[in-house]
Amino acid sequence: MNVKLQEHYSTIKSMSAEYGQLEIEKNTNLQRQSHLVSAGLLNYLPSISYKNHDQIFRGILLHQKLSLIEQGLPEVLHDAHYVNLDAAVKFLKKTPSIICTFHLGSYRLINLVLGKYNIPFSLIVAKSVIDKQGASFYSDFHRAGNGGYSALELIDAENPGSALQMIKAIKKGKCLVVYMDGNTGSGHQAHRNENCSEVSLLNQKIMARTGVGFLSHLAKAPVLPVLCYRTALTQLTIEFFEPILPTQSADRKIYSQELVQQIYNVAAPYIARFPQQWEAWLYLYKVSVLKQGGSEPIPPLQKAHNPLIFNRKWFGLYHLRNHSYLFDKHDFLSYEIPAPVYSFLNKTDSQHLKRESIDVILLQDLYRKGVLIAS
Repeated sequence: MNVKLQEHYSTIKSMSAEYGQLEIEKNTNLQRQSHLVSAGLLNYLPSISYKNHDQIFRGILLHQKLSLIEQGLPEVLHDAHYVNLDAAVKFLKKTPSIICTFHLGSYRLINLVLGKYNIPFSLIVAKSVIDKQGASFYSDFHRAGNGGYSALELIDAENPGSALQMIKAIKKGKCLVVYMDGNTGSGHQAHRNENCSEVSLLNQKIMARTGVGFLSHLAKAPVLPVLCYRTALTQLTIEFFEPILPTQSADRKIYSQELVQQIYNVAAPYIARFPQQWEAWLYLYKVSVLKQGGSEPIPPLQKAHNPLIFNRKWFGLYHLRNHSYLFDKHDFLSYEIPAPVYSFLNKTDSQHLKRESIDVILLQDLYRKGVLIAS
């Protein structure tokens, strides 16, 4: 095995141990992020026990870091496992396509695979990513021996003229690489955007951009899904799926919506299988469309004889800029609360609540909303 690769695998194991012991509760930003991830998991993958959410969150941070490191480490490609690689390379060299992927596993390696097989492409990313990481994209790609800058082009996804740039790139024989779960814009913008539609994902729905479908239909360009994921810490798999050919006879809007759903259907089983490798849990709240199930009736407070505790499964607590917040995982919303209430709720894990220590009206309200539950 390559010496550099051996060193990298050793680093991975050290990093895994380090992130596995990360003390989330000591960092406000990590606390907030972990609550968001937990809310996403509860709503989209309810089969996973919430007691495992913190460890999954640590895994997300680890894989996010590994994807950055491996972007500049082409040696990893030599030890990766590939699915349908030969057929995909042959197809992409003959047919400029829209390569659709997700922020899963070491997703940045897909760029290096395309470079390795001399497939010119344009990477569609947000302006903020270009500003912060554009130089590293180019330098890492060039350092990997991928023919310099001409084989890779970055296109700002938020530029009004980006669609025209993409069409021109396809006409020049380039492929496009699009992250379907890209973190651009805010949730409100996504919900109002006419270029978005509801898509089923796992146990809920999201608002997803349908621009890929419009572009595929307009440019008569096939769509090729590809995913990168780890089956073990040091074992990467890059899997290419069957190309989806545009149906020119179909209505463009309907085709676009159905195509995006089809792409998410490809990714969903892998997100469910490797939740700790999906970076988008960190910003899923921006595009979430939650349909709540009927909640079980809560017995009157006077009939709840067991001691009351804080419902840490569905609620979280955090401080931000000298303010205290209660986070509701049902709908990704935070509510400012007085410091004494924060302190009171935070203690209920370590000691049972003395009901007489809090105002009875507040107590009833917290119980009715499920913030406090019988142990």
